Amino acid sequence: METYKWILKRESELVDAMNQIAQELDTLKVVREYLYKTFVTKAAQELFEKYIKHIEGYCNWQKVYIDGVGYEPDEKLMRSIEEKIGISENDKKSFREEILIRLSAYNRKGKIFDYTSHEGLKEAIEKSL
Repeated sequence: METYKWILKRESELVDAMNQIAQELDTLKVVREYLYKTFVTKAAQELFEKYIKHIEGYCNWQKVYIDGVGYEPDEKLMRSIEEKIGISENDKKSFREEILIRLSAYNRKGKIFDYTSHEGLKEAIEKSL
């Protein structure tokens, strides 16, 4: 009889421990989601802004200014992002122009164009991180 009571008590303790672990895992999932949204979103937006700066330079035949110094647009950076979604060398110019046209349309409407505004570019940016 004592053994049976011990087994029941032990089973109850194990169930309680499992419930506590499950609760802690749920908390960790929430923390992980928060960190992902905070840091990955920030990194994605920063990469997007850098990409936009370089495609503007490319499409407008202008230098890209970083800390007051003019550089040629970074083709390696632009291609590394575009290749993630299968944009070929032949299609890069039209893709870049498409992005700038969409950016301009958003600006005219007073809307914010961020890295999530163009599904293909969003995918490419996220794959680049």
